This record gives sequence, C-alpha cells and structure tokens, in this order.
Amino acid sequence: SFDVDCKLVQMRKQYPFEGPQVMPTGMAMSIVGGHGDSKVGLNGEQNASHLVNGPEDMRRAVREQFSKGAQNVKLMATGGIMSLGDEVDDTELSLEEMKMAVEEAHSKHMTVCAHAEGRLGIHYAVVAGVDSVEHGFYLDDADLALMKKQGTFLSPTLTAGRTIVVHGKDVVPEFSYRKMCAVVDDFYNHVGHAIKEGVKLAMGTDAGTYFNRFSDTPNELVELVRAGATNYQALRAGGLGSAELLKVEREYGSLEVGKYADFLVLRDNPLEDVAAVGQKDKQVYQHGLRKF
Repeated sequence: SFDVDCKLVQMRKQYPFEGPQVMPTGMAMSIVGGHGDSKVGLNGEQNASHLVNGPEDMRRAVREQFSKGAQNVKLMATGGIMSLGDEVDDTELSLEEMKMAVEEAHSKHMTVCAHAEGRLGIHYAVVAGVDSVEHGFYLDDADLALMKKQGTFLSPTLTAGRTIVVHGKDVVPEFSYRKMCAVVDDFYNHVGHAIKEGVKLAMGTDAGTYFNRFSDTPNELVELVRAGATNYQALRAGGLGSAELLKVEREYGSLEVGKYADFLVLRDNPLEDVAAVGQKDKQVYQHGLRKF
C-alpha cells in the first residue's frame, strides 16, 4: 500500500541512510473484490492494489509500477486468508492477465511473484511464467514438474500461517482463523512434497500479517524444516535461493570473492539446529561492516 518501499528507495538516492538493501514492489495487482481489493488511508481514499480488469489494465498497472521504481510485480492470483468475502481456492486473476504481467515485467527486467493458494490459480501463475509462487497451499504434481522445468521458485511463508493457527483464536478476525485452520495441514503437506520433489526454494515470511514481525524472520527457517526441508535447504532458501530469485546472486547470497560480505556471527551452528539463527544478540554484518 502507498508504494512505501518504492518511495524509500527513491529517498535513499537523495538522502543516503543506513539499512537493508530493498528491491521494491509497491502496489500489487488484484481484481475487483479479490484478495488485495481493500481501502487504505485515513479516509479510505486509496486502494491497496491496482484493480485490473483485463490484460490491457494489467499492462498499464505494471508500467505504472515500473515508473515508480518497482523492481518486482506482485500478482494476487487467488483468494487468501486475510481477505473477507473470498476463499483460498477462488481463482481471481485470469491466465491472460498474468501472462501480460509476466511479458511486460520481464521486458523491463522486473521479476514477478504470485500470491497463489488454490490449485487452479497456482496453475495459471506457473503456466504464465511467474518467477515465484508465494504460499502454494495446493500445488499439484503437474505444476511441480513445470516449476522444476522452468526454474520457478516456491516461497511458502509458512510462519504466516502457523502463527494464525497457534495464536489467532478469538484474536484475529474469525474468517481468517477459520480459513487458516482449515488448510494448514494441507499447506505443510504440499510444501513438504514440493521440497522433496526438488523445487527451487526462496524464503519469504509475509511479515506484517498477524503476529508476524520482520524481527521474526528466522522463524521461517524453523517452519521450512518442520515441513521437511533439511537445515541446509532452509538456510540456502534464505540466502542464495532468494538471491537467485531476485537475480542478484552475482553480488549477494553467499560468501564468495567478489560478492558483498553480508553475514551473521552466531554462537551455535545452524546446520545442526537452524533455530540458532534466531539468536537475539547475534552479530550482523552488512557489506563487511558490523551493524549490530
């Protein structure tokens, strides 16, 4: 909402400040009444997403985000947990709309991710050629095979689902709690199957959802292992896998000569217990300089 990430990147060019590197996305693409169609602002003066109705609307929306400095495009392919009035298996953006988004974004060296939870919406997103599927509650074998062939990444954001189930009763809106409880076991099972099938993994958290802060990012490593990843697979998803998805692997994602030295110093070995990354007083280095 409000393209805050795009604005921060533009501000940083004029008034440099310290902080994580950001590859902004800004406003997502949704349908009227879909996941992402919500009013924001003190007086509801703006929609949280571009509301598209057909491929030409999508082309225009992608170009608008490009003009704001966005480097990624987010598509709301299906219904979701936090939207009132739809279900996770509702197919929202059409195949033609998503194909247009991918064509337009890739022509401008932007990546495309798709919030996709229901089976048909996931299928459309994969066929359209998105770079990553976010969540992937109901991935099937045919789409997993196509993802492997194309190199499509899966970013599960398991922690966003688990926190709602564990902490959400009588706290979050009833419809969100109901929807998440109904699918959480399928969610973990399908992600675990995808991991066993060798789909490329990137790590996202959906930070900003209920009980899910940016500081909780290490929890996603634990949840990936809970779903069936090895410690190494989870750690790679959070490093080189995510760098490869964003096409910055020549500069980031691993400690190699010629890359930026972004790393953590931990007491315990995360290859033995991935929860070690959650150490509260860990040392954090960015571009070779200690920040914390």
